[in-house]
Amino acid sequence: MNEDGSMARRDDLERFAKEHELKIGTIADLIHYRLVNEKTVECIDERKVKTIFGEFILKTYLDNILNEKHFAMVMGNVEQEDSPLVRVHVNRSARDILSIESKSDYKAWSFSNALERVAKEGCGAVVLLYYPETGDEISKNIQTILDPNAHTSQAPEDVVYHQIGTGSQILMDLGIRKMRLMSAPFKFTAISGFDLQVVEHVAVE
Repeated sequence: MNEDGSMARRDDLERFAKEHELKIGTIADLIHYRLVNEKTVECIDERKVKTIFGEFILKTYLDNILNEKHFAMVMGNVEQEDSPLVRVHVNRSARDILSIESKSDYKAWSFSNALERVAKEGCGAVVLLYYPETGDEISKNIQTILDPNAHTSQAPEDVVYHQIGTGSQILMDLGIRKMRLMSAPFKFTAISGFDLQVVEHVAVE
């Protein structure tokens, strides 16, 4: 806090740290440190699978903290590609299984849309993060899709950060550093701590 009671911003904190000879760290610094010292996700299986969009490599990852499994569908040599297509996806039954389309101007990526786009380009990765939806959550998500102005609760911040961290560790394991992200143009500042860079946001065609 500043002396006047207002919230201290980064510039204020940097001045305070300099004045009192203190070190200052960012969330990105903390994430980078934990990534180097506490890798929580490991690949436990890899196999070729055929889909309606072509052949992919399916990699299974285990989260050693929560004992959850996540999956990556990879096509082509993403390590050699300068900026491969990437989608980090959390399943939403209303969108991915019921195929309900939003009435808003923005069209969200479904899992199958993302796979199809990667197959069309011939190289990329679609990461599917585990998320156990309840019946109430599915109903609320349907409401949000049908009425974009409806007020619904968001995922807790710690869940969001864990998803970002898990997805980022998987992308790093795949050898990806720069990417063209299939997503709305949101700024995910936390991924800079994983040495990842989004060079472009790709919208649904």
